[in-house]
Amino acid sequence: MSKKMFRFIETFFSIMSASEASDRYWRSALALFSSLTEEQRSILFEIMRQVSLDMASNILGVLDGVNQIDGDEAGFTLLSAAGEKLNGDLQSLFLVEDESTPR
Repeated sequence: MSKKMFRFIETFFSIMSASEASDRYWRSALALFSSLTEEQRSILFEIMRQVSLDMASNILGVLDGVNQIDGDEAGFTLLSAAGEKLNGDLQSLFLVEDESTPR
């Protein structure tokens, strides 16, 4: 997840109150968040960040042909508008970029 998007999520949780949310899920999530200590909030955000990274990495791995969906071995080829193959190293490039980004 990009640093900018992650900061947006942190800010959203910090300024929004459960009473302002119209969705039942968000009301519950915001109520839970407001009950946490600062340390627990930090841990929650780190968990959210890691889950987001894992999901993006897994999706890129499927596009690269490294990961499978429920045992399906059908491959994907992701092409640019010019017909250039784009996949193959997407997952690796994503993970390298994440590791080089300061937290």
